[in-house]
Amino acid sequence: MATGAARLIFLDGTQIPVDGHALNFAAGNLYVVNIGNVGDGSAAAVAQAANKAYVVADTHGVAITALRGGMGGITEGEHLTFMGRDDSGNAEYWFFGSVKGAVGAFVPATSLFGSADVNGNHQVDPGEITHLPDILGVIPAAGLVLGDLGG
Repeated sequence: MATGAARLIFLDGTQIPVDGHALNFAAGNLYVVNIGNVGDGSAAAVAQAANKAYVVADTHGVAITALRGGMGGITEGEHLTFMGRDDSGNAEYWFFGSVKGAVGAFVPATSLFGSADVNGNHQVDPGEITHLPDILGVIPAAGLVLGDLGG
């Protein structure tokens, strides 16, 4: 899902879990975390793999007060994309973040104010991830680069 991010950053959580507390969601970064095998590719299987590969930060955005006549706004809360490989060998992509206000595959940055961890249990749950289109026959670790995603 596009958010108008300035930077696409790939992280590997297959050996050591990626700690969401160490990520800066408010700096125009869009993180993609490789979570490895996602079994049958169902939301439940992806959530299980994501919880092994990623530590939920449970961060909300922060309202920015207008100072000296400047514009206020918000910073973005926790949001990222999980990528993995299903049992059929296809690349699976799942978005973890608020999708409020999404139109098609575009999520406006203003919708990312809330935490991805909707129920606050510090876990990725099947109902908190949104399936993105599969890339058939592509192995995530085989060299998918920003240019392949239109960047």
